[in-house]
Amino acid sequence: MRNIRLLSGWTNPAKQREIVVQGFLPLVDAGCPATVKISGQNVPLRKMTRNRFCFDLPDMRLEKDSVIPLVFHLPLKQGWFGRVKYEDQEDLLKVMNPTPFTFVISAHRDNEAALEKITPQTPFKDEANTYNGHHVPTVHAAKTA
Repeated sequence: MRNIRLLSGWTNPAKQREIVVQGFLPLVDAGCPATVKISGQNVPLRKMTRNRFCFDLPDMRLEKDSVIPLVFHLPLKQGWFGRVKYEDQEDLLKVMNPTPFTFVISAHRDNEAALEKITPQTPFKDEANTYNGHHVPTVHAAKTA
C-alpha cells in the first residue's frame, strides 16, 4: 500500500480517501470481484493500470497515528470446472500525521565568530596550464591549523 495523506475530520476530498494496492491478481474481473473489508463494510476493489487496484475509504473518523485493520477477499486459485477459490489476506493501514514536517525557526542571538574573516598564511594559487596539450597540475595551498 502507499502512504496517504489524510486530513483529520469527517469530510475529505475523494482523492485523499483513495487507497492504491499493487499486486498480480490475474483472476480479478467482473465475474470474480475482489473486495476489502474495512470497519465492517465490504468495499469493491477497482482495477487500474500496471497491476494496481484501488478503493475508497468509507466515511469514518481517521485519527492521527491510528491503525485500521483491513481484510482483502481475493480470488487466487481456479479449481475444478472453473470454480474460483477465494482467500482472505489481512493487512493494516496506518493513518499518518497530515503535516509531518512542521517546525519553527527562531534566532537566539548573533554569533560574531560566524562573521569572522579567516585569511590563510599564503594565498591560494591555481593555474590551468596545458604546456603543448599536456596538463601539469600546479595547485598550491597552505594548510592552517
